[in-house]
Amino acid sequence: MARPRVIYEAKPGTPLDVDRKLYGRLAAEIGSRTLVDRFVVPRRSGRAWPVHAGQLFRIIAVDGPQVADLDVWSLANPRERFWASRTRQLHQAHVTTFDRLWSCLPYLRPMLTITADTIQYGRDEDGAGCHDLLGTRCDPYVHKLLNGEDFDLCCHSNLVRAVAPHHLTENDVHDVLNVFQVTGLTPEGNTSSSRAPRARATSSSSSPRSTSSLRSRCALTAISRCRCGGPRAATARDVPSARRRDLAAGAGASRGLAPTVDVRLRRRARPPSGVMVTIPARRGKAARVRAGQHVRVVNTHGTQVVDAWAFSADDVTEWMAMEASRAWFLKLAAAVGDAYVTNRRRPILTLVEDTSGCAHDTLIAPCDPHRYGLLGVEGYHDNCRDNLHAALAELGVTIPATPPSLNMFMNIRGRRTPLSWASRSRSRGATRCCARRWIS
Repeated sequence: MARPRVIYEAKPGTPLDVDRKLYGRLAAEIGSRTLVDRFVVPRRSGRAWPVHAGQLFRIIAVDGPQVADLDVWSLANPRERFWASRTRQLHQAHVTTFDRLWSCLPYLRPMLTITADTIQYGRDEDGAGCHDLLGTRCDPYVHKLLNGEDFDLCCHSNLVRAVAPHHLTENDVHDVLNVFQVTGLTPEGNTSSSRAPRARATSSSSSPRSTSSLRSRCALTAISRCRCGGPRAATARDVPSARRRDLAAGAGASRGLAPTVDVRLRRRARPPSGVMVTIPARRGKAARVRAGQHVRVVNTHGTQVVDAWAFSADDVTEWMAMEASRAWFLKLAAAVGDAYVTNRRRPILTLVEDTSGCAHDTLIAPCDPHRYGLLGVEGYHDNCRDNLHAALAELGVTIPATPPSLNMFMNIRGRRTPLSWASRSRSRGATRCCARRWIS
């Protein structure tokens, strides 16, 4: 019988044919990279973290057989997210080293590339493989449908809670890569599952670097430690109801341990201080600045605007406030020597040099998706508000709201005119406001 034809083949020179030397070298040098973060994800919980281009993160099964549901979004645009079914078509139903995780339409770009997989499961006697793309995450809705019980510690629920601090909701959680899960198809075409591998193993990924157009892209990554530790051949209805909440697989669980996943995030060594960082169009960048340090913003091409913010390193709810700053220096735009103050009326930045010759605006709000929608834009449009949140997420920082921005190089005429306090009006009258929406 002739071998079936593969629909999508990794022909030389195509995006499916990755630079194996490059990614092999990245995997080999992980020990020499700077460790940015390391955390353990307990059973029945989740965690989300930002990854930017060139970083490596490693998922380690530390306590025996277990499954980790992995979800990915573009950090700059969460509408671009991991597409499990297309990844399965472009590569295989069980991914491994040098396979990529692809994003949804209309983007269809590699989001992550697997650089190492120490399990090397291959195919077992039943034809099953590891790191599954056939199934999806467990969720409370199917549990209620099949068992009639309410259960909110499923992977879907864990992922929803994990991404909430990053301004995502349940509607943003989608199909996953089931890391360490072993699945296959029965002769009848039904999905089957086996125990996850017992060996302590790791799976590593990196944001894409081989394509220059993707080097600046970042990802928000979330993981859920599956509530059952590892897949079982038996279904929940085969187990007494009193034990369904405590299903666990593997030697670690049988010893009373809570299986965990260890995630390690690495990046290249931090560049020396004083290095110029170029910010591409429609993107943002955040940096930590100590007291006494200087930040220089250079308009390299002219005719461009830079929305800028500053936050207290001790408390991000204290930020540079344009309305308070205008009252502080009594002008609509600062001059050299003026200090911008926070929403608690404390100086946070001082303008010490300005060769631009323009007044840096303090009145116009940063653009956001709602503004572009009012301008007639359909679908998502890159914007300064989301750029801010994405840049802060790279530092592991989230903020409860988006403050007004300092609009550097936005030349609004007449903004350096001094302000003065006028006497109260003697005329009688009233001011009326009409609420356009409910206000609470």
